[in-house]
Amino acid sequence: HHFDLFHWMLGRRPVRVAAQGGRNVLLDREILDNAQVLVEYEGGRRATLELCLFAPYGGDCEIGIVGDRGRIDTRNQALSLVHHRFDLPDRQEMKVADVPEDAGFLDSSGRVDRGIRPELEHWIDCCRTGTPPLNDGASARLSVAVCLAAQASIRRGEMVTMDELVG
Repeated sequence: HHFDLFHWMLGRRPVRVAAQGGRNVLLDREILDNAQVLVEYEGGRRATLELCLFAPYGGDCEIGIVGDRGRIDTRNQALSLVHHRFDLPDRQEMKVADVPEDAGFLDSSGRVDRGIRPELEHWIDCCRTGTPPLNDGASARLSVAVCLAAQASIRRGEMVTMDELVG
């Protein structure tokens, strides 16, 4: 879902992937427990993902977007907008949530709908009406290919081109 978000925000196709990571703490599992992934997109845009599955009190999600006119940072449902590139920044803080109980993130129940209610409602509506979804099978395959490219990059210790996986 992170790569889906990157593709959507950047509006470009991924070209190359470089990653480092491993299975260093959660040795009883067959998945990577940490990784840093750099995805290069058409036109030279880049996105990075840092993943740590063994962090204490995990579950936080931080996303930052940096452009030539400022920065947007999110942490869970809190959104911070920073304007002005080089001057003392103007900062604007706000909470974004569909319903009040989602804004606090007080529970750790792992409810499947927490934070993704609009996406679930959109998917159900598409199933009922036959409307094409915003994220279709082709975009899902592309995100999986980025994950596979990241795993290959970690395994081989080198950058991987997306052409190797999606042609």
